Amino acid sequence: MSSNFTFLSPTHPLIFETAHKAEKYTHLEPEMALIYARKALEQLVFWQYANDPRLTEHLPAEPKDQTLKTCSSTRLFGKPCLRNCISSLIC
Repeated sequence: MSSNFTFLSPTHPLIFETAHKAEKYTHLEPEMALIYARKALEQLVFWQYANDPRLTEHLPAEPKDQTLKTCSSTRLFGKPCLRNCISSLIC
C-alpha cells in the first residue's frame, strides 16, 4: 500500500511509521487511527522543538500556571488522580 507520508520515510522513519499506521487503520479501526495520528503529530512537534531553537527562545522553563502539575501529583488509592482534578477545573 502506498502512503501519503512516504516523503517522511528517508528523513523521519519513526514519524513515517506512526503516520503510516494511522493511515492504514483509518477504515479498519478509526479509533486506533486517531491514536496513531495523534502520536505522529506529537512526534513531529517534539522533533520540531528539539531541532529549531527559534521555537524555544521565548518559552519559560516552567509554565506560570502550576495547576496541572499540582493535579498530576494528587494521588487517589496510590495512583495519580488527574481525571478528578481536570474535571474540577472544567466545572
